[in-house]
Amino acid sequence: MSNSCIVDSIRESKARTKAVELVKNGHPVGIFNRGVCAIWGDGESKKFCHSVSQIKGELRKKKALAATFPTELLVQLIDSTMIPSKLHHIFLDANELSERIGSLCFVRVPVTYESAQKLPQSMVSKMKNGCYVIQNWDPAGHKPTELFIQELHSIGVKYPAVTSMNISGKPEIVDQDAGIQFARDANIPIFLKDELDTGRALGSYTIFNINRNGIELVRNGNIPWTLFHSLFGVNKIRNMRSKSPIHPQLDLSGEALSNLSPKEARIAIISSIQQN
Repeated sequence: MSNSCIVDSIRESKARTKAVELVKNGHPVGIFNRGVCAIWGDGESKKFCHSVSQIKGELRKKKALAATFPTELLVQLIDSTMIPSKLHHIFLDANELSERIGSLCFVRVPVTYESAQKLPQSMVSKMKNGCYVIQNWDPAGHKPTELFIQELHSIGVKYPAVTSMNISGKPEIVDQDAGIQFARDANIPIFLKDELDTGRALGSYTIFNINRNGIELVRNGNIPWTLFHSLFGVNKIRNMRSKSPIHPQLDLSGEALSNLSPKEARIAIISSIQQN
């Protein structure tokens, strides 16, 4: 493989434009996305999906790519019958959901049959009970990546998809220099670093599953899952025996958020991440 890889900054407009053009043409791009290296591309592109399989290896099999939709699109896809009515005011209201968890975690949500047929099959999972699910991370709240996603939409990429930058089964890459080397070795044509990342949130993102049982923790990530009690405004999040994160988490206690509204708590968490 060629070791040619452009290295630039996610915070530079021209660099984002170059990456967007590459995605439009079916290529994978590498991005350091607040604490973790990731591979982005067009979920509709067979070329991109094939590249991901080649890059990440056989262990990936047919694992669905994660979506990076703005929440206003996500809520239009959700199957409300598969979510408790007590959570409708959060998960069916785009502004409410984005202002509580935007850029802080992935959510796995049930989508309607009609939505599942329209979405790229690379991004949809069918559960044993017949329910269709997608996993989404809304970039709102992390401006560089938010701009990147907006620019993808503006050029006609409707379904931006993401996966961690690593060989399947290996730990995610959190060091930017290591990410650059991985991109070179994998023939990824561009890597956008983030020179302003503080390193206070390190590792993959926390994942929650939303279903008829309520909110369930799937993966405890760079932000401690217990902080999300304040963000979701619930007393109980079921812990589905998730593994402990392999990297130090954001050092912020739930007590610091106890007197804040969910939206204020999100702002406090983002501010804590960005502190130098």
